[in-house]
Amino acid sequence: MKTLFSEDSKTDVTENVTETTTYKRVDLILSLLKSNNRLTIDEIAEKLNITRCTVIRDIEKLKNNELIKRIGPAKGGYWQLINK
Repeated sequence: MKTLFSEDSKTDVTENVTETTTYKRVDLILSLLKSNNRLTIDEIAEKLNITRCTVIRDIEKLKNNELIKRIGPAKGGYWQLINK
């Protein structure tokens, strides 16, 4: 039986959906940090109802893209948003 979608198109759709979800989540993280730059990774995870590992991965993306930077230590530090 022939299917309407090829395996390649299924993969493309999955990648696009995943990428879109990631962008939305990263935007939410940035929004949270704009309102409170002292949020911890655990607090972000709780507010967005996602895992700590997901927040860490998204924070790394933001840091690698030079959108945020950590100032100070893990305890007592804060996030600095970088305007480009």
